[in-house]
Amino acid sequence: MKQAVLFLFLLSSLVLSAQTVKVVRRPRSMAITGGSTHQVALSWNDTTAGVTFNIYRGTAQGNETLYATGQPSASYTDTSVVGGTTYWYYVTAVLNGDESAGSNEVSASVPSNPPPPSGLTVTSVK
Repeated sequence: MKQAVLFLFLLSSLVLSAQTVKVVRRPRSMAITGGSTHQVALSWNDTTAGVTFNIYRGTAQGNETLYATGQPSASYTDTSVVGGTTYWYYVTAVLNGDESAGSNEVSASVPSNPPPPSGLTVTSVK
């Protein structure tokens, strides 16, 4: 009898735990939507109410680290890029402290700044 009661107690605890677990869906369709020598614009799809997003960035595929946290919308513009560098990104969704798996990785090759003009001459001064 004790074993049956213990079994029912453990089973009911397991059922109660399973009912409170929420799985946070990972963001989908991560894409580069724009860029220049000064920024990279990212966007992704996610319609889960109440989530924020963590942005991961690195300069080698599969080697991203946490770069920005608590982003409220499904887009982000990275304005601290350096020309001549390739950046890799992915994003996760966060809901009530639980973080999803990562989105697909995307990369952006930031163009180098153009060289300053040379060979200029002054033809007149007013």
